[in-house]
Amino acid sequence: MNSKSIFWILLPILLLSSCYKSTEWEDVTADYDPVLNVMGIISLDDNIDSFVGVYRTTELTETSLIFSGIVDTNKWYDYEEDTMYTWLDSLYEPAGFIDSAIVTVSDGQKSYRFNFIDKELNTDPETNWRLDSINVRQYKSEEFKPDPETTYFLTIEVNGFDPVTGELITPSIPHIDSSLNDTLPSS
Repeated sequence: MNSKSIFWILLPILLLSSCYKSTEWEDVTADYDPVLNVMGIISLDDNIDSFVGVYRTTELTETSLIFSGIVDTNKWYDYEEDTMYTWLDSLYEPAGFIDSAIVTVSDGQKSYRFNFIDKELNTDPETNWRLDSINVRQYKSEEFKPDPETTYFLTIEVNGFDPVTGELITPSIPHIDSSLNDTLPSS
């Protein structure tokens, strides 16, 4: 057997063995203590409620998002092709949501306790369109009505976690002159 025939026999073996990739997952571990993540909105718009969401970070072995059991239906119409398109979107929520936090917002004079709200999404029965926001597990206060140009302080306490504090100054409400021809009216 000459060297050419040995080369042609070994070449496919070399090519196939170089394409091999292990299917085993890498075992990743971390020495880690969960911390709190906070997301909130202080809204000056009467149509949008102020809220705070409190979550904990998840470990590498945990699922970070869980299916909420809700499928959101999005529809749009393409006028050029005269076609209605429908897109279904499964809604997920963070697995590390904390429902036992003590959430307080203060303006320095008065403190407002935000309570945990867990509600179902409202949908239009005819179109199955979502009528509420996606984030339905949050902390809210019925009596909290923020003012413009005011400093607000946030404190969050959860057993087993370091306290979270924050501060913000709400902006002034802009005046939009809707009498101009190229400006849409706003509320």
